[in-house]
Amino acid sequence: MIGVGLGIAMGGQRIRPVAQILADFTKDRYRGGGGPGILDLFDFVAAGNRTYINALGHLVTAGPNEPRSGHHQWDAAKGQWMPVGLLLEPAAVARITYPTITTATWGTNGVVFPVDLSDGFLGAFPGVLVSSEGEEWHRITAPSANMTAGQVMSLTVLVKEGTSGRMQLTIRDATLDTYSTSAGAIGGPAASSNGAGDLTVVSQKDVPGGHIVIYRFTANSTGPAVFGIGPNSAVAGENITVYFMQLEDGATATSLILANGSQLARTKDGLELSPLILAKQLVKHNIENSHMVFAQDGNHLLEQPRPTLAKPIGKTALVVIVD
Repeated sequence: MIGVGLGIAMGGQRIRPVAQILADFTKDRYRGGGGPGILDLFDFVAAGNRTYINALGHLVTAGPNEPRSGHHQWDAAKGQWMPVGLLLEPAAVARITYPTITTATWGTNGVVFPVDLSDGFLGAFPGVLVSSEGEEWHRITAPSANMTAGQVMSLTVLVKEGTSGRMQLTIRDATLDTYSTSAGAIGGPAASSNGAGDLTVVSQKDVPGGHIVIYRFTANSTGPAVFGIGPNSAVAGENITVYFMQLEDGATATSLILANGSQLARTKDGLELSPLILAKQLVKHNIENSHMVFAQDGNHLLEQPRPTLAKPIGKTALVVIVD
């Protein structure tokens, strides 16, 4: 049997002490390997560009078939961007056609003069300063996106705290003219109404230069919806800076997709371990190749491969077990 899993072995799970290759993507190493890195053991397959965060906290792009092995996440306790290994994700589609927020691509609702900035949040997003004109609902709005009743969606919003100290996400069902909103202080917005569908805050993370807020939304009806964000202030002039808003199918938000005028799909990432590469590693490490087994067929023994089992065991390493 060959078992392949992503992650560090979790408590209580026994990793067999022999006939295995234990790989750590954060260090690009595998146990017993003195030569090539772990990624040299695999063929990485991914059509199209995909984004990740590098060690500087900048959003960068990996090209086709380029592994996102340098992905980082912000560690508030350590005060730095920490490597988390190889980023592998399923396919996804950015439903908002202009997720990067600019005054040229987004509209307004009660906000008279939004201002384009040049902040460079995450090394990529210039930002727009959105000021209230005296009502809490005043906001900047994305091009409409089509919803399907009952479909669970994930929404990723990048913002920076302004003079209001607050933010409000508003989702308007354009067919029924109903609203779902999430409003509150930056760092802890909470869903306050669900007229257009169930809206919940999944997570909110402070990172250098701003905040990343993740929502989950399930629409009540099928049809277009308009998403907007503003400072949630009844005081004219109080503001918030907004950078990016991504809407995608599914309950789990994924990496940012840089659509620009149309819905953009990201293909899934894939790792392929070929039998030839595996055989070479077994020979190199003086491990008996028990990858092949014999099955009875009449009066003959036929050599055939055993089944392959893929099993996740954590987050940042990979285990190949041969027994």
